[in-house]
Amino acid sequence: MSDITMSTERALLGALLTDPAQLDELRYVRTEDFELQRHRDIYAAIQDVHAAAPSLTGVAFADHVATRLPAMDFAWEFELHTLALNTPDPDHAPTYARMVQEAAFRRDLAEHAERIGAIAQAGTEPAVISEHLALLSEALGTHATRFGPMAELAHISDIASGRAAVEIDQTEPERLARQDQVLADLMRHPEDIREVSTWLGSDRFAAGPRREVYETIVYIDSLDEPVDEITVAWNLARRAAAYDALGTDQFGLQPYAAVPAYITTLRDMEIPEDAAFTVGRQLLADDLTAKLAATAERLSNSASRDDVSPAYAIGSAASAVRQLQHTHEYRQDVERDYQPQRDTGRDVQYDGPTQSL
Repeated sequence: MSDITMSTERALLGALLTDPAQLDELRYVRTEDFELQRHRDIYAAIQDVHAAAPSLTGVAFADHVATRLPAMDFAWEFELHTLALNTPDPDHAPTYARMVQEAAFRRDLAEHAERIGAIAQAGTEPAVISEHLALLSEALGTHATRFGPMAELAHISDIASGRAAVEIDQTEPERLARQDQVLADLMRHPEDIREVSTWLGSDRFAAGPRREVYETIVYIDSLDEPVDEITVAWNLARRAAAYDALGTDQFGLQPYAAVPAYITTLRDMEIPEDAAFTVGRQLLADDLTAKLAATAERLSNSASRDDVSPAYAIGSAASAVRQLQHTHEYRQDVERDYQPQRDTGRDVQYDGPTQSL
């Protein structure tokens, strides 16, 4: 069982313990969709208690669920309260449910592929049927691995084509710290992602985890999907599978590697208020300064070369100035129009003990 599947199942169970009324809209989720037997037991108990007492919520609901679970060598109450308190956002239960189902579908495909492959290798069928079964097994196995992640291919291609032709060095420590602050704020306030992404491109972030996370949260938000630590990690895992299908060198993109731990770092980071806008504008200003310097150097080099005509040099300068002016106008719009709109909190709160992992 992968860590991200474990986390997703726990997030869904925690959301349902916090707001069991959501079960009425999630009846399509089967007990067997959960990979871990302990999670299956909890989900079955949640269903039973909600069916028997639809109005029951909070700690009382969790305590009733605990009484329906098998006897174990640890306290179920602590396990259930921990699940409820550590779900990123109970309102995202439908998304977690879809992800749990997707993982179950891939497991089913892989199991069928393995079973068919075993029959093909046994040689108990005529050769032509065994050959057909072997091909079917391979196809199912491939689909199990790439179902879902293959949807990322067009997105990855679009990102690569939109990268700046000449990138600014993003690895200076202070700049990296600013990038972290912007990402941490966007993870906590996803309502700002769409606005910020109109003027802050992914090439403003250092290649690696920072750029991976930024591109992923912008992508999730463009689909009108919820953004939190579970959905970001899930989509990054799908993206990793797409890398395997594409080959990471094809578009000059970075591998998945250290991103999961980085998401945890962002979650726990202290940041300035409205960092996505205030610090994001600083990143943009830094880039403007660096690009102006790079443009000046390029024009100076062109002017000193005998094989570059004056007309070409003038045209290049005009193009560079237009690009910088366009970016500057974006920045002015943000500074003039931005008024923070913050959510005051969740509609549903869990009132259990304050244990946390």
